[in-house]
Amino acid sequence: MRRKGNDAYNGICMNEKPHPDVAKETCIKCGASVIPGDQYCDSCGAKIETALSCKKCGAQLEPDVQFCDSCGAKIETASSCKKCGAQLEPDVQFCDSCGAKIGEGKRAVPSEPSNQEPTPTTLPNIIQQEPPVSPSTQKKSPGLALIASFFIPGLGQIYNGKTAKGFAIFFGSLIGSLIFYIPGLIVWIYGMFDAYSTANKMNKGEIPFVPYKKVYIIILIIIWLAIVAIVLLFLYYFFTVFMPAYTGTINAKN
Repeated sequence: MRRKGNDAYNGICMNEKPHPDVAKETCIKCGASVIPGDQYCDSCGAKIETALSCKKCGAQLEPDVQFCDSCGAKIETASSCKKCGAQLEPDVQFCDSCGAKIGEGKRAVPSEPSNQEPTPTTLPNIIQQEPPVSPSTQKKSPGLALIASFFIPGLGQIYNGKTAKGFAIFFGSLIGSLIFYIPGLIVWIYGMFDAYSTANKMNKGEIPFVPYKKVYIIILIIIWLAIVAIVLLFLYYFFTVFMPAYTGTINAKN
């Protein structure tokens, strides 16, 4: 069997059909097998405009296809050198034919893993802080301030954020009630009116909004409960111990 020139050196017989494992491209003009990288066909002399063939079944392929239409095998296309047109192996940096540097298809050199731990500045901010609530969006309840001052003098002022004023009204009404009942009653009524009007003024923006602190509300309630407990114990002692003893003494004298 006769072999022709360069084809005999490459092991391709021009009189036989190319074996699918040897010839991967064919001349579009005459259909002869060509060696990858040749620029001209050895059979007809035409400039090679190759059509890719499937490595598995040998069927010719359309450009830019990913799977063979005949057997369904995945197509792995090879890039070519922009300077000489020779086909290139994947991930090469220089052309084996002309030595030109390949701009594309460079193998990425993996970087060595760093043993350094990420600093807090490089960590993503996964904690979303809630934006502060604008004072203009907050409202006071005038009715609640009034009721609070009704049950405990000064509590409405503390609810409005006027802590010092609230304690002053509380002790003022307490002392006034112990010494002179009328002054204590006046201070108590004034405290209810002031708590209601102050809450309204804050809602209208006439005075700055001041948030209350729960700790002062709790302290005032504890003081109020302690005073109520002392008064109840005093009344209990007075009516159950002192009054019977005093009554018995008077009866004994008579």
